[in-house]
Amino acid sequence: IDVQVLDIDVLLPRVVETIREAFGYYHVQVFLLDREANDLVLRASSQSRSLEHRRIDLALSSINAQAARSGKAVLANDVLCEPGFLPDNQLPETRAELVIPLRLGNQVIGTLDVHSRRVGAFAEEDVVAVQSLGDQLVVAIENAHLYDQSRGLAILEERTRLARDLHDSATQSLYSLVLLTEGWRRLLSAGSGTQT
Repeated sequence: IDVQVLDIDVLLPRVVETIREAFGYYHVQVFLLDREANDLVLRASSQSRSLEHRRIDLALSSINAQAARSGKAVLANDVLCEPGFLPDNQLPETRAELVIPLRLGNQVIGTLDVHSRRVGAFAEEDVVAVQSLGDQLVVAIENAHLYDQSRGLAILEERTRLARDLHDSATQSLYSLVLLTEGWRRLLSAGSGTQT
């Protein structure tokens, strides 16, 4: 996973495609948590078509919601026997699903969701490997967030500097105008006093 990419909208699609290709998974997707709405939002998918489940309510019993709530991996090696499986018409070949919570410290920030065409496709080694990928992904996501924050801070600092410069410039201009006006007033007063 390329932790040097700092735009999350570029990073996540690259990550899901890299994981899909490297492991031969049928489908890979990343959901990030929207705490205000209390749901998971699809941020990247290896499927180019529009998926049905773009937002998943955490209150549902879906596999992704279970992983996000519990902070633990959820493995469904036969999705047809899993009550929390959310079928999607755009992913008709999904037969097994593994969802890893993306954790930053003690907080879950999203899920990494991988699908296979084969029943029984995932073993404990797959859980460990995908969790490791998820941990690297969290580092990359955090780097992107920190970069966005620092860029926002730099923009704010520049705006503050420009406002200060503009204020100083306006103050100097007003002061110059006051001096000029005072000078003209004195000149006019002096001129009108000599003519009488």
